[in-house]
Amino acid sequence: MSAYKVLIPITAAVLFALPMVGFAQDRGQNEVAGSLSYTDVGEVSTTSIDVSYGRYLTPQHEVGLSVAYMDTDVGEFGSIDGTTLGAFYQFNFDSGGNMVPFIGVDVAYIGGDLGDAYDFGYGVSAGAKYYPYEHVGVIIGIAWQNLTGAENWIEDEDGFNLNVGLSLRF
Repeated sequence: MSAYKVLIPITAAVLFALPMVGFAQDRGQNEVAGSLSYTDVGEVSTTSIDVSYGRYLTPQHEVGLSVAYMDTDVGEFGSIDGTTLGAFYQFNFDSGGNMVPFIGVDVAYIGGDLGDAYDFGYGVSAGAKYYPYEHVGVIIGIAWQNLTGAENWIEDEDGFNLNVGLSLRF
């Protein structure tokens, strides 16, 4: 049984089992978040550490920038790493409670050794931010990412990953 067949139902259960009740909260218009993700597609696995800054235009609409470090193990060819610089948009289903489900899209330019193989990446994500404290939250989500090959002979790669992180709103 693959890890994704296990992680997807667990992620869905966590997202819907956490309470969505609470009092209206003013968490601030800015969000700094950090997350860790892992993707394993075929013989290629990628670990990524991401830091982002988002600005809430409304309680639902958030736009921002992100930077990440990615390390990709390509099996018998070894490991290559690189950095990304990107932008994102998230729609947050914020009803004022402790749980804030979200959906989003992102795009990123890829540099470093990994940038020699892939020009840029893009993807979609869904998940939830759980705020046990007014300004501090935990983020858990699932995302689909596509990496676009830098040369005609390099195939595009895509896959799902699980993201876990922390959020600070101010």
